[in-house]
Amino acid sequence: MKNTLRMRLYARMWLIVLLSALFLAGAVFLFMIEKGDFVLALQEWHGPTADRIIWFINLLGDGWTLLIVALLLFFVNIRAGFQLLFSAAFTGLLILVLKKLIYPGAMRPLQYFRETGGPALHEVDGIQLGSWHSFPSGHTAAAFTLFVSLAILNKNKSLGFFFIILAVMAAMARVYLGQHFYEDVYFGALAGTFSAFFIHLLLLESKWYRQKWSRGSLLDRLKR
Repeated sequence: MKNTLRMRLYARMWLIVLLSALFLAGAVFLFMIEKGDFVLALQEWHGPTADRIIWFINLLGDGWTLLIVALLLFFVNIRAGFQLLFSAAFTGLLILVLKKLIYPGAMRPLQYFRETGGPALHEVDGIQLGSWHSFPSGHTAAAFTLFVSLAILNKNKSLGFFFIILAVMAAMARVYLGQHFYEDVYFGALAGTFSAFFIHLLLLESKWYRQKWSRGSLLDRLKR
């Protein structure tokens, strides 16, 4: 089993290096900016077209999107479906604890700028801005759980790289919408990435995950 884990990690080394570089650069940027600056910088790009595009990108981090993709995966690969479902559940629990128990008073940009006398935020139609429970970003965590998991499960590096781009776009959408600060999406991305890798490695060591019933897809079962 140790050899299997080593081989799996080696095969995904490109993804580990990519994500490590991404989070390292993100950490440097985190210490370079003041709270709220990145929100205002992205909101300067607002306009009807940008608003519509961002509205759709925001759906990438929706919990329903994660659940639907996980269920659809069962028709392609049963093990992959379970992996994404378990990753989603682990991420949801982690974010719930952080948001509701550890950082319940974390202000979202709307409330923060109200209390500090900052500028009014541009609001996108169809998006209701929250005031509290800002840290970390649940949408971002869900997006990174989804797309990092898909990158882990997929052998095509180009497609995997595309998945990571989608995850980053989902995170930036939350800042553009005025729903989160940069630090919220940064740590949300970390949480989602950790969940994806943790569940992947955990399942590789589980006996039931390697049993015959978990092989193949639901489509294969329906054809029999």
